[in-house]
Parts: sequence; C-alpha cells; structure tokens
Amino acid sequence: MGPMPQQFHVRRIAIIGAGPGGLAAAKYLRAEDAFGEIDIFEQKGDVGGTWLYTSENIDGLQRVPQTTPHHPVEEPLRRNNQRNGEPVFVAPIYDKLETNIPISIMRTSDLDWPEGTQLFPPYEEVMDYVRQYSKDVYHLIRFRTQVLDVKLLADGPHDRWVVKARNLASVDVVETTQEYDAIVVANGHFAVPYLPDIKGIRQWNEKYPGAISHAKSFRNAEPFRGKKVIIVGSFASAMDIGAQISFVCKGKVLASERSKGPHAAVSAVEKDHVPEIVEFLEEGRSVKFADGRIESDIDAIVFGTGYLYSLPFLSSIRPSLISDGQRIQHLYQHIFFNRHPTIAFIGAMAKIVPFLIAEGQSAAMSKVWANKIQLPSQGEMERWEQERIAVHGSGKKFQMLDYPQDADYVDELHDWVISAGSTAKGRIPPVWGEKERWIRADGRFFLIRAAFANAGEARHKIIRMEELGFNFEEWKKDQVEVDKESNHS
Repeated sequence: MGPMPQQFHVRRIAIIGAGPGGLAAAKYLRAEDAFGEIDIFEQKGDVGGTWLYTSENIDGLQRVPQTTPHHPVEEPLRRNNQRNGEPVFVAPIYDKLETNIPISIMRTSDLDWPEGTQLFPPYEEVMDYVRQYSKDVYHLIRFRTQVLDVKLLADGPHDRWVVKARNLASVDVVETTQEYDAIVVANGHFAVPYLPDIKGIRQWNEKYPGAISHAKSFRNAEPFRGKKVIIVGSFASAMDIGAQISFVCKGKVLASERSKGPHAAVSAVEKDHVPEIVEFLEEGRSVKFADGRIESDIDAIVFGTGYLYSLPFLSSIRPSLISDGQRIQHLYQHIFFNRHPTIAFIGAMAKIVPFLIAEGQSAAMSKVWANKIQLPSQGEMERWEQERIAVHGSGKKFQMLDYPQDADYVDELHDWVISAGSTAKGRIPPVWGEKERWIRADGRFFLIRAAFANAGEARHKIIRMEELGFNFEEWKKDQVEVDKESNHS
C-alpha cells in the first residue's frame, strides 16, 4: 500500500490581506462550513488592496538601483504627517487609471457589475465593486492591523503558526500574538519596486537626485510638464503613464523598451521608441541606448519595470520562499507551500485575470484543508515545480500565466474542486467559457483595449465590446461558415 494521504486539522485560519484575493479566500473558506475562526488581517483602513488609491506617492525606492527583495516590514506613512494620522501604504494607482481587463472577465462569479459600467472601468468603480464584494465577510476584517511575523510552531504532527501583528490605529506600539492552524497569504506583490542596475545609474542618481522615479509614485502628468522624459518598460502601466505624460512633456516621450510588448498596441499616442538604456552618462545629463544613440538634457526618467516579490513577515520560514524576488519558491500549483501546505498563497502570479483565478485557488485551498480533495506527496509537489522550471525557467516567467495558461489553469482548478463530489459542501469556482477564451485569444484582448483607448472621451460611454466592433456571436457564425467551406473543399 502507498502512503496515506495527508489529513489536515485546520480550525483557525489567518488571512493576510483584504484585497480581492483575501476576500475570495474568506468566502470560500466560510462556504465549506468546516472551519472555526477566520481572521483577516489588513494593514490599511479599507478593503481593496492594490486598488485602494493613496494621494501620497512615495514610491518605496530604498536605493537606486533597487534589485533586492529583502526589506523589513513596511513602515506606514501617517496622513498629513500627523503622529496619530491614518496609516498609509502607498499603492500604485494613479489619477486616470482604467483597468486593462474588460468587465466581462474582470468580475467575480457572485457579483455583477452595475448596469452601465464602463467597459474598462476607472479605479474608483473597481473599488466600489470590491467594497460591495466584501460585505458578507467584512465583519472578519481587522483593519489597520499589520502582520509583522509568522513562525512555525513545531508541536506534534500538525503544523501550527504563530502570527505576530501590531495595531496601527494606536500611536503606541501594541503588538499581539495568536496561534492559527493555517495561513492564507493574499497581500499582493506591488510593494517593492524593481529598478534595474544599469551602468552609471547610481552615480547619475546621486548627481541628479529626484530625476529617477518608479511608476509606483506616479499620480498624474503635471510634474512632467515641459520636461524631457524617458519612460522605461513595456508593461501596461508604462504604456499608460507614457501616454499621459506625452500630452504635457517637452517633445515626444522617449519610450525605452527591451522588446515591444502587446500593450504597445493599446496607445495611439505618438512616442519616440528607443531600445533599452545601457549606460547613464553624468556629463550633459545623458543616457546611452543599446543602438548607440545618446540623448542629453534628460529631466525625468520613470521606470515602469515592475515589482519584486517580498515577504518580510515570512522571513523565518525554511526553505526560504524568496530568493531574488522574481517569484515565490517551493509552491505547488502556485498555491501551497510544498513543505508546509497549511500556508497557501492567493493571486501570487502575473499576467493573469485576477478575480477568476483568486476564486479557483480559494476553492481548491478550502477543499484541501477540509480534507475533501487531496494533495499529492511532497515529492510529487516538488516535482511539479521542477517540471514548470524546466519549461518556463526559474525567473519571473515561472509565475506568469499568459493565455491560454490562465484559462487552462482556472478550468483545471475547477475540475480538481468538483472531484470532491456533488454532495460536498462549499462553493464551485468559475470556469472559462468559450466567449472568455475568445476575448483572450489571438491578441484580441489588446485590440479591444486599444480600440477603447482610441475612442478618446467617447470611451466613457462604451459599456460593451460590441460597440467597438468585437462581436463574439457574429464571430461564431463566421466560423461556422468557414468550417462549412472547409468541409466542402
């Protein structure tokens, strides 16, 4: 006989983070009716996570360059610089931000968007949506409570975890410790900006302090008015920020990209596209690009180069979950810590449709901890990671789920969950339907967003992709005709 499947004894659960991922985790855990106490620790004063806008815009650059993920637990700012002011953790949300995912797939399975919502809504409407989504688990949240440390308590065959937290609502340091059987990590991964180490960047930054910033600190284009600006990166935020700055800066924005990403199609704003920066030259306030071109008199450089994974409150866990910050190590199915699977992660991937994936992961996690579906052996879980490394590498691409990986992953989680049987309690997570896959396939996702952006101010009245010429039903009819012709030929 083979080894007996692992049995979990989970009653008390701590969830770290009250963004969409943490809220989904709480909903699915409650639906199992198999657990006792569920506490959600949220260091901010509201739900929303990354979507909670802050007017404060310190970007969190500890140094230039910034390539290490190993930083202490973040200290909050205090609103209005008052000692007893609201604790603030800066979010990468800017004034005119609109989603890059349409509402037809940026939604949860149990909450529709309000009638008339813009196809790609502004962040304010996303926050309203998340607040509405949180209502049935809101009472579980401990706001302004920051997790400082999570330690494994080795006591018998079953893991227990000691969570140390502090109350940020108090001007005095008030720390608490509590024991839990399981930990859900849903704190996002937009805290530590990544700023690459390029030849001469440190000296250039020292000579021209304040000229280099990260997209996390961007709020609006006004500080760049009349300035010569470089925007670095090919992610969605870099493209959008560059487009906003282009309306007020001196000349064209210099858009520096190592390779042109799919988001480039989204912006119709004319930019001067240049390759990556290979050297910073102090003389003439200059930079040199990979093609040998040199640009001088640079006033500002904004790096939209992403973030590093950082988990300072889990720094005592062994083996270490974080190495170089490109990904979280030792996870099975991007969820379970393979050495101690009573720690689970929700939404710790990139290039995903987050709400759908958070639901699928939360459903699988809940079923596993309720002993309704089983994890493979530790060896098999480790093998899963090694097999993914063999295909995608051990860097940031490991946790990137480009289409169709994201759709397949959601469907695989759904199938795993329903293997528990129809009589099992709990919620069933969503699947990707044919229309959802059509939206994501063949670069259509980016073409829809580009058409929306190119509509200018008229975009605020666009609520369906059909208004932009993207009609799934018409496409299906055309495909039927194409298939008929193929069969007759």
